[in-house]
Amino acid sequence: MELRVSAEAGSALVVREGAETVASATATGTQQTISLYAPTGRHVYVVTATDGAGNSSDAARVTVISDATAPEVADFSIDKGTSEDARSSITVLSEADTRYTLRLDGKQVAQGRTRDGRISFLGEMDNGSHDVALDLRDRVGNQRVVERSFPVRIRSLAPELERRSEANESIQIFDLHGTPGAKATLRIPGIDPERMTLQTLDQQISLTVPDGTYPRAVLTLVDRFERRGRSVIEGFTIDTRAPLLTAAVVAARTAAGRMAFDIISEPGSEVTWRVLDDADDEVEAGAYIVALGATTAGQASGEEAVEFDVEKGDYQVQITATDPSSNLTETTLTVAVADDPLTPAGLALRVLAWLLPILLVLLAGWLAWRNRARLRRWAANVRAQAAHRALLVQHAAAMSAHRLRVTRYESALAQFRRDEQQWIAREATLKALRETARAERGAVPSRSWHFKLRRNERVLTSVNGALLDTRTQQGAASLVQIEAGLVTVTNTRIVFTGSKNREWAFEKFQDSSHSGDDATVMIVSNRKNASGVRYTDAERTRLFIDLAHADVLGSRAHVVDSITDQLAAHERKRPQPPAPPGPHPPSPSESADQGTASSRTRS
Repeated sequence: MELRVSAEAGSALVVREGAETVASATATGTQQTISLYAPTGRHVYVVTATDGAGNSSDAARVTVISDATAPEVADFSIDKGTSEDARSSITVLSEADTRYTLRLDGKQVAQGRTRDGRISFLGEMDNGSHDVALDLRDRVGNQRVVERSFPVRIRSLAPELERRSEANESIQIFDLHGTPGAKATLRIPGIDPERMTLQTLDQQISLTVPDGTYPRAVLTLVDRFERRGRSVIEGFTIDTRAPLLTAAVVAARTAAGRMAFDIISEPGSEVTWRVLDDADDEVEAGAYIVALGATTAGQASGEEAVEFDVEKGDYQVQITATDPSSNLTETTLTVAVADDPLTPAGLALRVLAWLLPILLVLLAGWLAWRNRARLRRWAANVRAQAAHRALLVQHAAAMSAHRLRVTRYESALAQFRRDEQQWIAREATLKALRETARAERGAVPSRSWHFKLRRNERVLTSVNGALLDTRTQQGAASLVQIEAGLVTVTNTRIVFTGSKNREWAFEKFQDSSHSGDDATVMIVSNRKNASGVRYTDAERTRLFIDLAHADVLGSRAHVVDSITDQLAAHERKRPQPPAPPGPHPPSPSESADQGTASSRTRS
């Protein structure tokens, strides 16, 4: 903070808080500013001026309420890009009304003032390690700088392509899903490629596609870092033409009292027809599908002849043809059907037709009475055969359902076994880490070490790693990797050895955080800027750092409890085996035996 004072030139200015002198200066004779550090809270400062003769002024008293607390960061999360969306997002939750500057790899990518404390950034990044630095300042100038590093590893893009339109539409609409900003190319054989830059994650593209059969449609996506991906729709057909349909009345048959007409349509079409009388009541209807090998040139294979007996009158025949692409053609015939011609032979036939049913009924009755025992046996046999066929159908359906259940069960069981092996391996790792946390205290090496160990200093682990340090580029500070070397964790400090050595004593820790999966960033009292290490064998090395730091603080039990909590959470996530598919369905003979036994039991 700053105090403005004025006093006789050359006099000694002294600022005290209680008995402590917090600042001093030599007066200039005009108004001047004295800078001093004031921790957060209420302060009463007393300012005096003493000239060269030793005369002191009356004390000037000022009361100040200071805010020296830097903005807090409640959450700092990074969601790395994926093959589906290569953009990475950074989300920070700080305090409201805080000015911020966000830098990525040393370049400013966002700045402003928070409203509700939320800061967010979404952008596409190249593969590799990236450094994020966030500079926060409140209204009085308190500053906090938070730094993180994270990797982006996207081998290829995974766009999605889906055809939305029906086969009978000449304008085809395709749904595209992919990273915004990437260049998309849609290729269909025989059609000029369609190129565009994706503006959003989900986008549509429309193409005029001529009638025909196409082997595929291929979407290729390339982002600005030359990562590529493709999606393929296999063969499809576009058919917008209505199917051929012709129909004609067979006059010679309608004159003889019969309904008769011929239909010709193209192969693969579904043809339906309805015959309506003059009251619009349906007399007869039918449907069929023209075989794919049929022709439409009048041969029998492409022509359907419809004929049946109706009463004399006028009829409407409604005919519809629908091709495989759902294109539709309709036509209507008006048919006048004459009365049946009456001749002596015809009269005799009519009398015979009237008497024949009566004679047949009498004959059937006599035969049934004479062969009643045989008929009963025949009827029983028919019922038994019908029941057996029903059992066969039921058994086939049950077997199909059982095979499907078995297939799904075997697939689920194989997945369960894979998940269980992973779960067991992770459980063993957590138990080993907990045992290490409980018992490991480090050891004094039996041979000379690559740096001088202090008295009672014990080595917990030593692994390959790298030194991280703060560097300023274009006025922005960021954490970058300096060189590779060896990272050693002892019971009192972390030591990096390379072309230059660096150490961080746990007793001097002011702040520390694990960054990503394999790095730790630290602020210590004897060093101005943040620095850190990256290391291999990440999980164990991180544990040794936490253990050594906890031992200095006297809180090792908290580390053990944390791993115990992880084990408990892991136990709750143990994979469960799938339910068995159930017993094999009984065969038809077994079902029949069971049915007979049940009948006997009921009897």
